[in-house]
Amino acid sequence: KKYGKNIYVIIVGCSDEAVEKSLKPGNELKKRIGMLKGWRKVQCNSIFEWSDLSKLDENAKSFADTLKASSLSSASDPDMRSSPTGGLTPRPVHICVGDKVEGKYWPLVRRERMSVPSSIFFADKNAPPTVWSTIADIAAASRAAALPVFPDASALATTSVGLESGRQIDFPFSLLYLAVCMQRVLSRPDSSHVGKLDASCKDACMVVVKFYCLYQNLSAEQFIDRCRREMDTTGAYLSPNLVQVPFFGTKTPLALPQDLKEALEAAVRLQIDIESSILDGADKQVEAMESRLRGALSEHGRNVIKYTATEEESRSSFLSQVSKHVLSLVKDRIN
Repeated sequence: KKYGKNIYVIIVGCSDEAVEKSLKPGNELKKRIGMLKGWRKVQCNSIFEWSDLSKLDENAKSFADTLKASSLSSASDPDMRSSPTGGLTPRPVHICVGDKVEGKYWPLVRRERMSVPSSIFFADKNAPPTVWSTIADIAAASRAAALPVFPDASALATTSVGLESGRQIDFPFSLLYLAVCMQRVLSRPDSSHVGKLDASCKDACMVVVKFYCLYQNLSAEQFIDRCRREMDTTGAYLSPNLVQVPFFGTKTPLALPQDLKEALEAAVRLQIDIESSILDGADKQVEAMESRLRGALSEHGRNVIKYTATEEESRSSFLSQVSKHVLSLVKDRIN
């Protein structure tokens, strides 16, 4: 049951008539017939019966076409189905979207990777530093080449936020990046998001801040360096050239309006206090902060969004870079 969708059963030259002709009546014949009935009931992707041995080549080609169609259908994105390798390597493409997974995500990724280790696997999920060792272990165990995806340097930029204590905390992403993420969440129609993170979520902005704070105490440079170290520790292969997708467009991103900047910094401080368990009456403060953030974004959100790259620009860049990486690995293996 666990790996049924990855199992194909091929029964060659074993029709009941053929088996009866090859064996004398008795216990052995009954045993063989019983075994065949069992194989025909196996829970798997498909069962093929090739009775005519003169058509083995034809049947094998048909089976290969079935496998190819099955592997491509596992990708949920049309651009991915066309293969990020430009068709130069027939590897199956799998996309696992975090918000669509019931239960624990990374154990599922491990099972999927180990079951089809030749696949190009897209783990579509936020991956804070706490799970990097897990990702590295999965990559090493399945002999995969890991390829993290980052926003470009305009978004992946060290940001320091001062706390009430006077201490500074670094984050690897800009506050403008945080503002855009919030605005995009608020732009989703009510109840439109699989993970229920849209405008109808009463604390949507603070949920985004919570995600942002998962990356605290890391500069942009430390963020990438730590990712490399985690991969090196397990022996997983990590390409020297990482994928960096355009987040902001060709225009120079604006400086944040002061009221929005202060609201974002205050929200980050509030989240840090909540995580430190030094805050009483957090629910009311979260509610008030959510209102403050939404008010600031209501005024400045459209202006913030207009500096971002289009979805098509980001998608095109992502697919192009992934294709180059995959083809580079294929060429290295051939050479």
